[in-house]
Amino acid sequence: MPQRSISLFTDAQDGNLVRSFNELLDPDAVQGVATLEAAARTASDLLILYLPKFNREERIVPAALIDDLKGKKILAVGFTAGRIFDELDLQIGALHGVMLQDPLPKIRAEHSKLLGNPGLGSFEGLTGPRREEHHFHSVSLDIAPFVDVIAGAEWDGPTTLAALLRQGTFAYAAIADVPENWSDEYRSLFRRTAHALAASVFEAPRFEMPTTPPGITHLRVPPANEEGAERAFYFKLDRPTTFTVTLEHTGTRAAMLMFWGEKERLYATRKDAEYGESLTITANISQQAIEQNAERYWIVHVGNFDLENAADMTLSIRYNAAGNNEPAIQALPSNLSHEFLAAYADSLVDANTRGEASARERLARYLADVSSVTTSELRFVAAREFGFENWKHLQAHASPLPDWWSRPHLRVVYIDGYYEELKGASGGIGAAEVIEGAATHFGNFSDDLKQTLLAAETAANGAGHAEVTAEHLLLHLLDSPIAQSVLARVACDFPRLREQLVAAVGELAETDSAPQVSRHCFGALFRASNVPTLGIAEQVNAANVLIGMAQEDTHAAALLREHAGETDLYHVVSHGIPLVLPDHRPPDYIPVAEEAQRVFMCMKRQAKGLALFTLEQLLRSTLDHSVFDSVDRDGLDDALARFIARTTPRLDANARSIVRPTLAFDRVTKMAVARAQRRGEPAGTLDLVRAMLGERHGFATAELKARGVTADLLQ
Repeated sequence: MPQRSISLFTDAQDGNLVRSFNELLDPDAVQGVATLEAAARTASDLLILYLPKFNREERIVPAALIDDLKGKKILAVGFTAGRIFDELDLQIGALHGVMLQDPLPKIRAEHSKLLGNPGLGSFEGLTGPRREEHHFHSVSLDIAPFVDVIAGAEWDGPTTLAALLRQGTFAYAAIADVPENWSDEYRSLFRRTAHALAASVFEAPRFEMPTTPPGITHLRVPPANEEGAERAFYFKLDRPTTFTVTLEHTGTRAAMLMFWGEKERLYATRKDAEYGESLTITANISQQAIEQNAERYWIVHVGNFDLENAADMTLSIRYNAAGNNEPAIQALPSNLSHEFLAAYADSLVDANTRGEASARERLARYLADVSSVTTSELRFVAAREFGFENWKHLQAHASPLPDWWSRPHLRVVYIDGYYEELKGASGGIGAAEVIEGAATHFGNFSDDLKQTLLAAETAANGAGHAEVTAEHLLLHLLDSPIAQSVLARVACDFPRLREQLVAAVGELAETDSAPQVSRHCFGALFRASNVPTLGIAEQVNAANVLIGMAQEDTHAAALLREHAGETDLYHVVSHGIPLVLPDHRPPDYIPVAEEAQRVFMCMKRQAKGLALFTLEQLLRSTLDHSVFDSVDRDGLDDALARFIARTTPRLDANARSIVRPTLAFDRVTKMAVARAQRRGEPAGTLDLVRAMLGERHGFATAELKARGVTADLLQ
C-alpha cells in the first residue's frame, strides 16, 4: 500500500492523540496540526478532525477558511466536527445528530459503496463505558440516496441511525471516545475508511432533489412505525416571496408540518395537530434570506406520528416561482388578525360593488367570469392574493385555537415522563415534592396554590386515602379566593359542586400509607402552566389549574365542566369575559374593572352563535360610555353590526367548537390591563378603547378615527 499523508486537528487535551492515530492508521503517517487555519491549508491526502466536545458556539469555521475546507477530503469525529460539516453545507453534520446514552446499541457494518462488505457483521463500538457524547446521524429517507452509510446503529426506530457515513469524500464518525477505547472491530472499520478516503480522488458532495412547483399535492402517509411516515418536499426560491403551505389530513390522530431553509434553518417553523385540524405555515421570505440560503433548498416536511393509522394528506403550496405568471403574493402583516383580513376582504367587496376598474382587474387574475361575483368568490380572490388556496385556510391561519384546547392529549407523554421522573428521584411524590419540583417541570406555584395543594394532602392523609386525587384538589380549590373569583363569574353552583366532590372523595378506599399526589392531579398542575392568565404571567395559580384540570380525564374534570363550562373558564381566565358578576367580592385576581366586565358580558350576549370575539364586537359593546356622547352612536352601532354580520364566521354546531378571541382582541385586552396596572388600578372601558386606537388595522379602529375618537378625547 503506498504511503499516504494524514493530518490531525483536535481540541482535546491529550498529547498522545497523534501517537494513537499513528498506531491506528499505520503505515500512513499522521501529522498533528495546531490550528484550524493550518488544517485548512495542509496538502495532506486526508484531514481528520477529532473534536469530541459538545460545542455550542455561534460559529466554528471563519468565513475565509470555508472554501479551503470544502476542497479537502475530511474524516470528522465527534459532535463539534459535525458542526463544521454543517457550516460547510453538508447534510451529514451535527444538525441531524441524535445523542444515544449508555448502553450504546451495537453497530452493524454490512455493505457500503466505499468499502463493500467489510465482513464485520454486528459488534460493540466501545470496550468499556463511554467518556464522550456520541451523536449518531439520523439518515432520513430524503437524503438516503445521496449518502453512503458505512455502519449503522442497531435500534428499533423507523429512521436509520448511522455511526459512520460518507457524502462525497467527507465522512462523519459518531463515536467520539479516544481510539484506545474503541473495539477491535470499530478500529478496523475506521482504519479501512480512513485509508479508502486518503486513496480516493476528491469527490464533491452531491445533493440534488426534485423540486415541487406551486399547487396541490395529495399523498398517503403510513403509520409512524412504518417506512415513509415522514415526507419532505424541496423548493428553490430565486426571488422574495410569501411562501404558504397548508396541510389538510384525515385518518391520523397526530400530524406534523414543518418548514425551514437549509442554511442555518432559516424561518424554521413547526406545527402539530391531533384532531384533524388544518395546519398552515406562512413565511415572508426576503431577498436577504434568499441570498443567505444561496443554492440550498427550502424544505416542507410532513409527518404522521400515529402508530396505528395511515393518513391521507393534502398539501396546498403557494409561492412565486420562476416562470410563474401569477401576480406577486402579498405579505401578511406581522400583527395579523381576523380584523385585518375582514377589513381587507370587505374593501374588495365594496370596490367591486362600486364598479372600480382596479377591483375588476384583481378579480380577473383569479376568476374566469367577473360579470357577476359572489361574496364567496371575492373572499377566494383575497385569499389567493396572500398566497392561500382558499379563504378557509387564510381565516384558520389568522385565528388559531388555544394550544390546550386543540390538543389536550399532546402533552400526555411528557406528563407521564415527568411524573415518573419526580417519583423516582424522591421515592415518593407528595405535595412537598411536587411543589419543590414545580420550578423544574412547569413553573413556580403561587402561595395560594401551594397552600391549597398542602391542604388537600392533609385532608387526604386525615381520611386515610392513598392518593391526593383531582377530586381532593378541586374540593380545596373551592376555598381558594382566586378560584372562587373565577367560578363565580361563570355562574358555578358552588353548593352542588362541593356536595358532589365530598361524596366522590368519601368513596375512596382507606390505607395506612402516606398519600401520594395522583397522576391526574399532577397532570392538572402541569397543564396549568400552558394556560395564559390575564394580567398574571409569573406563577401558576388556581385560575390556571381550573382549566388544566378540565383537560384531565377524571370525575373531577367532568363535574367541573358540568358546573362551570370549559369555554367559559377559558374566557374568564385568559380575557376576563364573564357570564355574570360575582355576588360577593373575594380578592380579584382578574385586573378588569366591574364596568369593563359588564362590557364583556354585553359583547358575549351579542356574539351568540359567532365563532370569534372581535374588536368590532367589543367596540359595539362600549358605545353607552359617555366618551361617545359627541358621536353618532346609532350610526356607529349600525355600521359595526352590519360589518360583524357579513365578516364574522359562525360556530360549527357539529364540531368541537370554542368562541375564540381574535389575536387583535387578545392584544387589546392585555394592553389595556398592562396600562391600568401601571396606574395600580383595574382596567376599565376607556382602557379598552385606548388600546383599540393603538391597533394599525381593522374596521373598528378605522371607524373610531374617522368619527374623531382620538387618544386626546379619552384623557
